[in-house]
Amino acid sequence: MARTNRVVVRSVAGLNAVVSCNSSSAYKKEWQLEFRRYRQLTRRKRAEFWRTSIDENRSSPQRLWRSINKLMGREELAASPDITASDFQHFFVDKVAAVRASTDSANDPAFINRRKSPSSMCSS
Repeated sequence: MARTNRVVVRSVAGLNAVVSCNSSSAYKKEWQLEFRRYRQLTRRKRAEFWRTSIDENRSSPQRLWRSINKLMGREELAASPDITASDFQHFFVDKVAAVRASTDSANDPAFINRRKSPSSMCSS
């Protein structure tokens, strides 16, 4: 029976919490098996995605090469050759300065931790 990515990820995450609390070799073995299944599923899904993408674009050389370039990690050229590295840097420096100026008088943020830490899942 095929398992979805979400089910496998939840299973691995749950076992991570259990293994962090319990050093039993049975739990570690179960975690290793589940993690191996997760990696295999991820590889299979990735290969299936690229195979489908290439098959769908087989009749369009431009789209096919675009897919192949993405698969190979080849980067596209910059949007405009008129933009220099210095212009790029100044944009972000100015952007950060504007955000700081606009939030200078704001109150400090309040954070609420709603997630349980793995150690809080351990029974005492």
